[in-house]
Amino acid sequence: NDGMFGGNAAHRWRLVQTHANSAPAFGIYQRTEANRYQAFGLHVLECEGDKLSQITNFIDPSLPARFALPDELE
Repeated sequence: NDGMFGGNAAHRWRLVQTHANSAPAFGIYQRTEANRYQAFGLHVLECEGDKLSQITNFIDPSLPARFALPDELE
């Protein structure tokens, strides 16, 4: 199963769970041509009660490291 995307988009992204200001967040990693995953940015989720109300995306490769996440994944 290729998940949400098939073809060339399959396995293009990986997410690593973290927290930002007590909110759930994910470090975003993009697959390189060398089949490694390079830091790309951060998704921060906002919830109202038990429902997801907003996702804020920060495209900045330096952000995952600020949340103790690696710069690169294998």
